[in-house]
Amino acid sequence: MKPSRVIDAARKRCVTEETLTEYYDGLSYVVESKKILWSNSYNVDETGVQLGETNGGTVAGTVMTPSSERIKSDNSTWSLILESISADGRRLTPTVVFKGENLQGQWFPSVFPDWKYTTSSSGWSNADIFL
Repeated sequence: MKPSRVIDAARKRCVTEETLTEYYDGLSYVVESKKILWSNSYNVDETGVQLGETNGGTVAGTVMTPSSERIKSDNSTWSLILESISADGRRLTPTVVFKGENLQGQWFPSVFPDWKYTTSSSGWSNADIFL
């Protein structure tokens, strides 16, 4: 037995040996024809986190109901974390993107990772952040 994971149906239908071969053939063509060096090729991964929300847990409540309700905030904020590594193994400093115009001191605890921190009006990455 092993744990299962959920995959979008559209993603599962589209990932075939044929589509992967076509993608990597096209990628190889571009890399070779444009003479792109491994040191200039990066993989970027991003993950969003919802600030101020937590997963379900144990709370005190009446024995008359099977569970207790938690009300989700109407104004929760999403932030983004970007990580990147080059094809030759160089790792860039992770970047945290907050929604807003300016970084606020109260967003940071007294000790936090030596990453890059920035803002965008949408809370998502953009060309300025990548450059």
